[in-house]
Amino acid sequence: HVYVPDVDATYRLALEAGEVLNDLVDLAAADVTSGKVHKQRRARERGEQLRQHIARLEEEQALNEIQSPIDGNELMVMFDRPPGRWIADVKDHLREMVIEGDLAPDDVDRAREIAREILAEG
Repeated sequence: HVYVPDVDATYRLALEAGEVLNDLVDLAAADVTSGKVHKQRRARERGEQLRQHIARLEEEQALNEIQSPIDGNELMVMFDRPPGRWIADVKDHLREMVIEGDLAPDDVDRAREIAREILAEG
């Protein structure tokens, strides 16, 4: 049985605890008053699972903040096309390139070139 903390509660804990979060997790594990080794070990394991869960949440939040260097309005103006699925396809491709490190998040000129290439292919 793997302990999976509530996402909202975990996120709130991480935000409110800030820099002392690791100390709080260590304190909670050390506070196990049982002399039984398996209970102490389990408390340490839950603390480590909580740390990993928080790290995943922080990574997901960071990824959610990454955007395409150009937005849908600019794409519609560039290509003189109405809204449609094509915008999401181009923006998703550009966002993936930013995530992969193949495109700087502020490299608008290169993003425009890539968008032209994507639409020329498709």
